[in-house]
Amino acid sequence: MVTQAFITSTLPNGNVSSVGDAVNYGLWCRASSCFKSRMLSLPLQFAPLTRPPSRKALLEWHKDAGWSAPINQSLHQHPGAEVLWVGVKNGNTKIGIARLELAAPEFCYVADLIVSSKFRRHGVGTWFLQAIEGFCVARGIKRLLLQPQAGTEMFYKARYFAPDPHVPSFLKKDLNPFLRKRFSPLT
Repeated sequence: MVTQAFITSTLPNGNVSSVGDAVNYGLWCRASSCFKSRMLSLPLQFAPLTRPPSRKALLEWHKDAGWSAPINQSLHQHPGAEVLWVGVKNGNTKIGIARLELAAPEFCYVADLIVSSKFRRHGVGTWFLQAIEGFCVARGIKRLLLQPQAGTEMFYKARYFAPDPHVPSFLKKDLNPFLRKRFSPLT
């Protein structure tokens, strides 16, 4: 399944002029939170990857993110969980990746969510995270879990992730099952 949302331009009042089918996947967001002035006019595409990134490619993504953690855990397949790598593209260029461990319908563990350094601070990470949320909601998943890397906790907390009371180093976000049907006008 390929989910696409094309963001063509930002109007002077901050509204996005075209968002493709983003509303169907819960990707619509307020201009003030992700698309206003800092958002590049990029045609972004979200899709599952056909195969996991190679060890070398994953090492490059980690290096670009400034992570020094070993990548062995990222390549490990957990028994009983469906592991799926997803990406965000700008045209033909992959500008972000993430590993999803789907334990439907209860939760999805998000790991290795990385946006290329050239595209950070332009709303791509927020857009990508919302695409992942919509992807999970479409599969009936109720919650996202993740363990933030050093320096990324505030990014996730600003997107309504909260500390998990059962595992202190993890953050969680309960997903709204009505996310796909919600309409929120841009202001």
